[in-house]
Amino acid sequence: DNALIPKQVVADVTIIVDDMNDNTPQFEKESYQQTVSNPTQTGEFVLGVTALDRDIGGNGRVVYTLSGSDKLVINAQTGILTANGLLSAPGQTIVCFVKAQDEGDTKRSSTVNVTVTVSDISSSNRPFFTTFPTNPLSLGENTGKGQRLTTVLATSSSGNGVHYYIAGGNVGQSFTVGQTTGDLTVLKPVDYEMTQSFDIWIEARDASNQALSTYRKMVINIQDLNDNTPRFAQPLYSPTVKEEEPSGLTVVQIMASDGDSGVNGQLTYRFSSDEAAFGIDATTGVITTKTRLDREHIDEYNLVVEAVDQGLQPLTGSTTVRITVLDINDNRPKFTRNFNIEIPEDLAVGSFIIQVTSSDDDIGENARVTYSIIKNPVNNMTNQPLFKIDPTSGNITLLSKLDAELHGGPNRGLQIQITASDRAHATHADVNVYVADVNDNTPQFQQPLRFSLIEGSPEGTTVGKVSATDADIK
Repeated sequence: DNALIPKQVVADVTIIVDDMNDNTPQFEKESYQQTVSNPTQTGEFVLGVTALDRDIGGNGRVVYTLSGSDKLVINAQTGILTANGLLSAPGQTIVCFVKAQDEGDTKRSSTVNVTVTVSDISSSNRPFFTTFPTNPLSLGENTGKGQRLTTVLATSSSGNGVHYYIAGGNVGQSFTVGQTTGDLTVLKPVDYEMTQSFDIWIEARDASNQALSTYRKMVINIQDLNDNTPRFAQPLYSPTVKEEEPSGLTVVQIMASDGDSGVNGQLTYRFSSDEAAFGIDATTGVITTKTRLDREHIDEYNLVVEAVDQGLQPLTGSTTVRITVLDINDNRPKFTRNFNIEIPEDLAVGSFIIQVTSSDDDIGENARVTYSIIKNPVNNMTNQPLFKIDPTSGNITLLSKLDAELHGGPNRGLQIQITASDRAHATHADVNVYVADVNDNTPQFQQPLRFSLIEGSPEGTTVGKVSATDADIK
């Protein structure tokens, strides 16, 4: 802050960058050429193509399709081409096209040319595997580079040695095999959320004759780790609820997702701190009221909701739920004070006398007050109302001429009864107006003013008594 001795506070801000589908799948090669053994039986491995997409999630998940030939079939997830029938004609050439398309909302794709030629050399002398895992292997996601999974060994009937290669199914170039050792190791960490299993085709190739190769599939199942934090669909929820509704009212349902699987992806919901006014269903994320809400007491609640997964080391995501309590017209207007005023009797018609004011704990239209007079003193001479009130401002003005001598009474007071209404409720009050007398009347002698006097009356003799009256008030 800007105080003489400034103070500060620090907070962590987490920014999550969401992916958009802005990358097209790219094949590792501009074209693929492969020579297959003669014969190649139905279902046997022919070729593996791989396209990489740098996006994540569905935007980066690639699906393969084959066109241009019915002699081959392709695995849509792995890009592995296998024979759709016996391939045994020496020198036979098959030309086809493979399309790689991602699964984004607006899909992107690329296509590559594939040429397959049937060897004119007999495959009877192909190498054969002597050591190869018969059961699927298991690998935890995010396993570090260099971790060895297994070792494969093959023997060449020619006795010239064998070289090993990954021929297909190596999605994302996640694995590598030692060319001479046959050690299969992790090349880069794998992500369960992208690929749950790999069908890796291992090639054992005769070191002296590249046309002699044997292929075998190895299945690697990826084990999910709790490496994804739950994420809410919205960083901020802003529901509204009316005040004074019965408890148990549904306010909003919040939703989170977790990219992990099994218990690692199962979520429960909770508040980050105890909430007296609201409850949350741990399974569905539905937030309900636990009591009647009073907007005049609290008009907004800011709740922090957490989604917790069920992993051994649980991960937590959070969001804010800002609940606005809507006003209903449940409060009466209240006059702000007692209204008493003294005015002179010769005050001009139309003059301002007093403004009445009120307050209403509601807001908006529910607090909009209009004023009216329900009992109005009248001019005793004309029988006309003495006062009027502006319904919006509450200003009271003089409507008819006053006369203290007519309207005075014992305490020279007039009482106006007014009301303040907000359309649902009305409140009454009295305005006491005291009329002050002014000297507006001339004294008047009383009759008669004629007296009789006897001639010769001595000095000091009373002749008579005169009297006068004044209409003004003492």
